[in-house]
Amino acid sequence: MTRGIVTVHEYLDAFSNRDILRLSSLLSPDVMLRDWEQFEQGKANVVAATARIFDSCSIITLNLVNLVGNEIVVIAEIAVSFDNKKSIHIVDVYEFDDDGNIASIRAFKG
Repeated sequence: MTRGIVTVHEYLDAFSNRDILRLSSLLSPDVMLRDWEQFEQGKANVVAATARIFDSCSIITLNLVNLVGNEIVVIAEIAVSFDNKKSIHIVDVYEFDDDGNIASIRAFKG
């Protein structure tokens, strides 16, 4: 298993467990997050956006459908449900900096 895939597994585990400190430790200082609703730049802004997601629901369930990649880029297909409602399918594209931290996350719904 490549370092990138291991990091994404750690990130998804931290996300599903609402472990904001662990999640933050996996991010590059200049991390970029873009999804269908927002664009955030910088670790503090991305962590704040993630905290807002955590605050918006009481239960987050992630089911990893597929995961492929290497040390540079990882693509994850995930079924996500919030508060046990109908799940949505997301494809996340993770890119990494030279230290192996997550430098960007681009999320696509559909």
